[in-house]
Amino acid sequence: MATNNSVNSPLSGTTGSGNFVGATSPIVTGLTSDQITWSDTTKGIVGTTTNNDADSGYVGEYLSSQVSSGSPVSLTSGATSNVTSITLTAGDWDVFYNTVYFPASTTTLTRVYSGLSSTSATQPGINDKSTTIQTIGITGDGANVFYNTNGSTRVSVASSTTYYAVVQGTFAVSTCTAFGWLWARRVR
Repeated sequence: MATNNSVNSPLSGTTGSGNFVGATSPIVTGLTSDQITWSDTTKGIVGTTTNNDADSGYVGEYLSSQVSSGSPVSLTSGATSNVTSITLTAGDWDVFYNTVYFPASTTTLTRVYSGLSSTSATQPGINDKSTTIQTIGITGDGANVFYNTNGSTRVSVASSTTYYAVVQGTFAVSTCTAFGWLWARRVR
């Protein structure tokens, strides 16, 4: 009759004392793999030491989109418009935007709204943490611009979702345009 020696054999992964590693709360130092390097000095994961980008799907992945001042979006007073958009793949992201309003020289700009929306040309709502609303009273002179910036907004999505930097201006007499930037960093 054959015996199964694996049942009675000692566990692998023992320490020098013969104790199983999992039973003695071991401290792992100098962890290195082809994907992660750990620093015992700083007690953290070592970041990149060059100007490369994180691959798609990896922590640190960066996405961005910009509409420049040379090709701004024309606004209609009181209507919500997209400035730009990015598509986030499944994961947890920090998203940022800056929008710039550029009223024509005879335009009086009285209210600006900026937000981050998953629906094209739609305000996400006044209580949404990405929303910035400001009541102002400036008249353009052909050179003045008004900046509207948000801090980080956490976006967690289960599948690829497009997000829009949306704006709305209330203005009179002439025209107003907007341009800006939208960027995101995968945090996990």
